Amino acid sequence: MPLYPMMDDRNQLPSTHEILDPRTWDRNKNRMAWRYYLGREPGSDGVVAYAAPARADNLAGLPPTYTMVGGIDLFRDETTLFVMALARAGVPVEFHLVPGAFHGFEHAVPDAPVSRQARAQYVAALRRGLTGQFA
Repeated sequence: MPLYPMMDDRNQLPSTHEILDPRTWDRNKNRMAWRYYLGREPGSDGVVAYAAPARADNLAGLPPTYTMVGGIDLFRDETTLFVMALARAGVPVEFHLVPGAFHGFEHAVPDAPVSRQARAQYVAALRRGLTGQFA
């Protein structure tokens, strides 16, 4: 259940250039996080799909997946493309694109209706997954 996941170290998609507000997860924080995680410059050759799932050629056989991302989240485009790749590979996927939501919104404004709804959706998805009811 990756929520607004960090999937692509290359930082080339439009949303990685659109989200500039340093109060949220922005391009600079993302590049720094990838650098720490990979131990090298993000976007370089030789990064394996286990580290950066967006680089995977084949996603067949992965478990059913629930994910969500905000409409103004740096990870919007890479999450959307990953969901499409999962679906093409025959992986059952439930995806929510939350309009107007930024990275980590449900923690930053926990009492907002959109935050309560998002939490309810992912808790319900987790419950379905743990009870074998995810289709």
